[in-house]
Amino acid sequence: KRQAVTNPDKKFNTFKGWEGIPENGLMPAYDLTIRPIFDPVPVRLVAAEGSTTIIDRNTMIITGLTTKMTETMAKKYLAVEGDGYYTLTAVGNYSCFGTGAKVEVWDNADTSAPVEVFYIVIYGDVNGDSAVNSLDGSIVKSEVLYDTDWSRGDSPDALKIMAADLVKDGKIKSNDSDAIYNTALGVTSIDQEAGTVVR
Repeated sequence: KRQAVTNPDKKFNTFKGWEGIPENGLMPAYDLTIRPIFDPVPVRLVAAEGSTTIIDRNTMIITGLTTKMTETMAKKYLAVEGDGYYTLTAVGNYSCFGTGAKVEVWDNADTSAPVEVFYIVIYGDVNGDSAVNSLDGSIVKSEVLYDTDWSRGDSPDALKIMAADLVKDGKIKSNDSDAIYNTALGVTSIDQEAGTVVR
């Protein structure tokens, strides 16, 4: 008597079919052993379900996160598909993960090197402490006044530029520093998905 066989389930794997079934579909007179075929789910970083996280695999930059993001808060924004995990490395000695923080994705089957490396951008957070405050406004103002040179020259800091350019014109100008100061004062806020100022 034939019985329907339910496809097996294996954690972190996708069922692909059966191995050992006769090609003609007829059962032989002898015992037959068949085995399920699985493909492992590739390990990769994904947005946590219901989050605003944006993962750009062209630039390897993550946006859409929250300010003052701790490791515990990151679990609401980041997840891993497959049998793996991620680690976070903050900028300097900061306790939160802001612009420039590194996200490394690891496969439990081989931890010799990360399978993906991303960097975080928190719009308005230029110094990497994960907050948007007057210090960020001051850093941008210094750049506008040519006291510093992180947005120009031979090796511009792409993450800082992305975090600071709130008017989206590709340049760091006084209206960017004004937007950060206004956000620090609570006059405006910054949409972390779009990277623009909300009045």
